[in-house]
Amino acid sequence: MSLTRANVAYNLHTSPHLVEVEYGGHKVTYHFSSELYTHKFRERVESNREDISTSLSKRFGIIINFELIADLRLYKSIEKRGYLISVDGDKIECQEHIILDGLRMIARR
Repeated sequence: MSLTRANVAYNLHTSPHLVEVEYGGHKVTYHFSSELYTHKFRERVESNREDISTSLSKRFGIIINFELIADLRLYKSIEKRGYLISVDGDKIECQEHIILDGLRMIARR
């Protein structure tokens, strides 16, 4: 692992700055280049999820869980030195390589 004096990792594959999140039984790891970016993500994740879910649920008239989409968008907006997420151990280095297939429906009670 090679870090600068400011604790920045220019190689996301070796970065110690990680955030792991579980979505429906799948573990997604977000790789950050710095502790600052990791902190920004953790600080904003809940409010960002709420904003995105509220906005899109109002738009479509259906309550939808947009946590994963919101987190992917937030990661891309914060991390400026590259793109690397791991999904159950498989590494994805470009957002355009992600396909979301969310067809499961749950009755609201």
